[in-house]
Amino acid sequence: MNNSNYKTSWLLAAVLFIALPAQATTWDFTPGGTGTEALGSGFGNSLNFLQDEELLVVTSWYEFGNKKAKFREANVSQFDLGLGACNQREGNSCYADGVADPVDNDGQREWLLLELDQSYTFASATVSAVDAQLPLGLSLWIGSLAPGASLDGVDYPDLAGLGFGPQTDVSLAAGNSDVALNAVLGNALLIGASRYGGSDAFYLQSLTASPAVVPLPPAVWMFGSALGLLAWLRRSLSLPVAKGQEW
Repeated sequence: MNNSNYKTSWLLAAVLFIALPAQATTWDFTPGGTGTEALGSGFGNSLNFLQDEELLVVTSWYEFGNKKAKFREANVSQFDLGLGACNQREGNSCYADGVADPVDNDGQREWLLLELDQSYTFASATVSAVDAQLPLGLSLWIGSLAPGASLDGVDYPDLAGLGFGPQTDVSLAAGNSDVALNAVLGNALLIGASRYGGSDAFYLQSLTASPAVVPLPPAVWMFGSALGLLAWLRRSLSLPVAKGQEW
């Protein structure tokens, strides 16, 4: 194969490589898992998790108000079983009893907001229920948030305006820890105990997602096909013609 054929083959390989699916990343929220950086320590703090050079930022929120619940900043912390939350209504009792605080819906519902710096395909999450002998109810939203977007003062109907998709309710059987996220595309996941229960509590242990693969436009595929045809023609024209045979 001459130099021109080598160049054509490398161009064709590059076009095909672009279309390969992205590798999935799993962020482990348990101690000793993904590297963690804490920003702040009170209500409104955040935890940064860096895995395979992919940064994920976690904050915590809770609902306040009786007639029209709105979101307010809470505290997110890392415990042995994963991420938990403590809201401002709990005040000084947060962690005072030495027991890790889970994400729960006992009183003020608590939420974890997980944000990425680009669009991802959300595959799955794992949780650890406080009571593994009971079913666990969850509510969640996946969407695409603009940089700097905040949940502060937002109510549930406003989530769509921020870029979230519809609410999804999940019921896990006792002992089940896997939450399917159905390959929904976005850069943010809001997850918490069920909006419709009062005894659901869990720790978030991990999240698995893949960077979004943008479909190649038809023109790129046509270009790749043309490169393949050009390589074949070059090879064909470079072959010696047998005596007595003509094109």
